[in-house]
Amino acid sequence: MTPERDPAPDEAPHGILAGLREPIVQAPMAGGPSTPELAAAVSNAGGLGFLALSNKSLPVAQTELTRIRELTGQAFGVNLLIASREEVDERVLHSYAEHLASQPESHGIELAPSDASKSADDGRQAMLDLIESARPPVVSFAFGCPVRELVDGLHAAGSEVWVTVTGPAEARQAEAVGA
Repeated sequence: MTPERDPAPDEAPHGILAGLREPIVQAPMAGGPSTPELAAAVSNAGGLGFLALSNKSLPVAQTELTRIRELTGQAFGVNLLIASREEVDERVLHSYAEHLASQPESHGIELAPSDASKSADDGRQAMLDLIESARPPVVSFAFGCPVRELVDGLHAAGSEVWVTVTGPAEARQAEAVGA
């Protein structure tokens, strides 16, 4: 794809997508739904299963990567969210958390405590190192585009790199970094 044109909808899939028996890519859903068992089931059925690792600790991510490899020999992907660079207004966050805290009882929802003072980059490099060493067939990113050096490192490890985009400008940015 070049920046001068959008891809034609009938272009043949390539890379990992070309090898799928079924045209299904399971969404990497943070917060619990994306388990190694679900991702492996999708991959074993001919689609592409995904693990969402952004909200996972390093030991949990390692366990999930080990588990999915035990459950499938098929291609799968892992997803990370790009950390926001925006400053968090802790007063607004605290006020919103108080509002939400009054809601869960009526819906049976339990809210986990949040620590807005934690840096968005806490543990990020260790997670990236783990993923690069695990060499998953696909690594995808959402809510932003990774830097070129990261994409190059993942490619060198044998992973395809995908980026969720919301329009042509973001697609061109992803293409420019090699995703």
